[in-house]
Amino acid sequence: MKPLGSYSWFKKAMNKYWYPFVTRRWDQDDVVFLNYGYEEDPPMGIPLTASDEPNRYWIQLYHSTATQVDLEGGHINVTDVG
Repeated sequence: MKPLGSYSWFKKAMNKYWYPFVTRRWDQDDVVFLNYGYEEDPPMGIPLTASDEPNRYWIQLYHSTATQVDLEGGHINVTDVG
């Protein structure tokens, strides 16, 4: 059985209804990331400032993704679409 999140109708419904519903109810300052988080076993242990610590799992997702390729040298452009 496929996970619910793999169905395109579910993704469309989440994008159209859930995200706007949730973000209207949060203070703008509270919404820093609106995506899934990531952790490894053993934990990644990325050093973060105290102010970034509440967002650790979301920052680790970006870190894990961005470290898969060499982004040095300016030959790759990265865009986060959300």
